[in-house]
Amino acid sequence: MHLPAYARFASEPACLFSGGPVETTAALALGRWKEPLDIPTPKFVAGRIGLLDLSKPIEEIESGLGEVRVFAGYCGWSGGQLESELEEESWFVLKPTRQDIFSDAPATLWRDVLRRQQGKLAMFAFAPRDPGVN
Repeated sequence: MHLPAYARFASEPACLFSGGPVETTAALALGRWKEPLDIPTPKFVAGRIGLLDLSKPIEEIESGLGEVRVFAGYCGWSGGQLESELEEESWFVLKPTRQDIFSDAPATLWRDVLRRQQGKLAMFAFAPRDPGVN
């Protein structure tokens, strides 16, 4: 893995984020591109933001790379589990902004996203971290 070479592109706050409980020794990274390029690029997920292949040398992409956010691990579900949880309304499915992905205030991102929602959904921004203390 060529992860140390990506450090200079780390967005603020420059840290390793927790991506989930699965494979926490593996890293995933999102990169924001300065502009679309004619070089091997990631699978774009939102505008100029895409998943980076950290196994490749950075020299292959650094000319167009703007910033990077690295996550240790990921979340995973068994077949049909996520669909079932969505049907149960166990998740809030919200539209992100491009600013959300590289927010300079990730500690308050969940609250910030909820606060801008319409109606009763916005009230969840003020829920305690531990619902048991409510």
